[in-house]
Amino acid sequence: SVFRYISSFPDSNPAPRDVIPKEQVLVPDEYHTLGFPEVRPDISVMDRGLQSKLWRHRAAFGEVKWNVGHGPDPPQPGRVSVIVTQAAGYARLHMSARPFSLFSVALLIFGTRFCVGIFDRNGVVLSPTYEMFAEEGLKKLIGVVRNLTHVLTDVDLGRDPTVDILDSDEAERLTGVSNPYPLYRISPIGQDNRSWCTIGPPVWSSISLLGRGTLIFRVREYHPGTGQGNVAHLGDQTMVMKTAWRDSGRNSESSIYQSITASHPGLAQFLIGEDVITAGGATLTVDSVRGNAAKLEDSPVLHRLILRSVGRPLWEYNSDLELLKGWLAALNAHEFLSSRKVLHRDVSPGNILLAADPEKAEAGSEGFLSDLEYAHIQDILETKVEVIEREPVKRGRTAEDKAKRGAPLTGTRHFMSSKLLSAVGRGSPTKHVVEDDIESFVWSLGYAVMRKAVTATNGNKDEKEAHELYMTSFKKAFSHLSAQAILDNRKSTHSPVAFARLPELDSFIDRQVSVPLQKLLRALQQRMRKRTIYEEDEQTRMLRPEQESEVAALLGSPTDALDTLSLAAVELSYEFLRRVTLPCIQELESHRNLDIIRK
Repeated sequence: SVFRYISSFPDSNPAPRDVIPKEQVLVPDEYHTLGFPEVRPDISVMDRGLQSKLWRHRAAFGEVKWNVGHGPDPPQPGRVSVIVTQAAGYARLHMSARPFSLFSVALLIFGTRFCVGIFDRNGVVLSPTYEMFAEEGLKKLIGVVRNLTHVLTDVDLGRDPTVDILDSDEAERLTGVSNPYPLYRISPIGQDNRSWCTIGPPVWSSISLLGRGTLIFRVREYHPGTGQGNVAHLGDQTMVMKTAWRDSGRNSESSIYQSITASHPGLAQFLIGEDVITAGGATLTVDSVRGNAAKLEDSPVLHRLILRSVGRPLWEYNSDLELLKGWLAALNAHEFLSSRKVLHRDVSPGNILLAADPEKAEAGSEGFLSDLEYAHIQDILETKVEVIEREPVKRGRTAEDKAKRGAPLTGTRHFMSSKLLSAVGRGSPTKHVVEDDIESFVWSLGYAVMRKAVTATNGNKDEKEAHELYMTSFKKAFSHLSAQAILDNRKSTHSPVAFARLPELDSFIDRQVSVPLQKLLRALQQRMRKRTIYEEDEQTRMLRPEQESEVAALLGSPTDALDTLSLAAVELSYEFLRRVTLPCIQELESHRNLDIIRK
């Protein structure tokens, strides 16, 4: 292709990267990319000679549209072009799969025109548009391709400058594993002088483009070699490192942890944390990454912290009993925080972890709750829960974005309460209260069970058809981006806690989920359905005719008015969740020595 010719044009230094045309589907076959859609970008920029279908091996990507009208010109308020929309979808996958990415670079070609897009956690900045076949435009295009393949470093293309990738030989020596997942060495955090090294793939990597971009790794202290045969080595103790963009107008997560003087066995234990500072002493913000001369108002700040508490993702449970005990321990920790006027406000599966060693976990510490960045202390804050006025596309490297960020303050969208999602859809302010977080615990449990079943059966040829159907249900439950689509899905048979009721999946579910856990999921689904009807009709103050029979079936009695759905019938409290969960735990404990309770 023309791009490959430009990149390989005779040079004293061979190009370290190739431009690869559209030729293969990128597959989500890594631990932290499960659920990614299978896509095929038109252009990939990769290390020379590397053959890979993984997103993390792409240094940059490109998208081509034959119609000039699909491009971003002319810019129109409230309109995002087709090519930018598609590239934004790719950028979120790219940044999620490629750890420690601060931004993603894309070459956008539409008809005979092109521009370069820089996608970061605050939106996208576009370069001016050029005509490819005009002299100036052709020179610019050649310059872009040469820079992507010859000149720009991984840091230039988005990698956090405080993070290095260890070479494969050292990674193998440090881990004792052949061809391990890349090891990343992280510079000291704040005034602390310790360096850190990641172990294995990310525990969690946010798939959202806008927002915090949360990244969680297991880490150990990295001790550099001092010469004379003393080679670099890793410390013995494994900890957890979290990196995320924080709102500069709020207290950092580290400061919130430090403000909680009491302790709870189900709450993560904090070690150190600070905003990320470069070697030159600059704080890493979206503004500094963009190189803006005009400061962004409330520019997000990159924050990093280390937790002593080491856990496993909620969906990596070895038994249903372990899952429920760990989930309940985190719920109890949430109640502990609430009793001290601290509201978490971002409950999600990535923030609920199981004890690293369930056999050694004491009662109440089988799991723990982490991520207090958006916790609110004292009064419950009333906040707008959606970005209403955001202008996502800006021209030029110095463009200023004054839109306020709202959604990240109220939780991870797929696990938000239905009340908050409705407010997002309406663009109206609402109060985030304890009950909203409790509902997020329900959706997080559903996610953990679904994901566990997906990974436990992946590759099992005997269950291929059932597994594909189940994977479809999983993606429908957790791949939607709009608030309304998520709400609509919760009312369907693909709801995160309704999947166990699909007749076509009965035998599959019976092999994956114990009878007590199925009972719990059905109880939660019934309660969530009642709440949905109650919340919908609280706004209209009457039931729609088509809902009357459904409510009657749910309550076991006739109904023709909202009053039939009492607050007690739709309550979602700590007490309610314990009331329906503890019998399941007791039943599972009574059969602890059996293989598992199945139909």
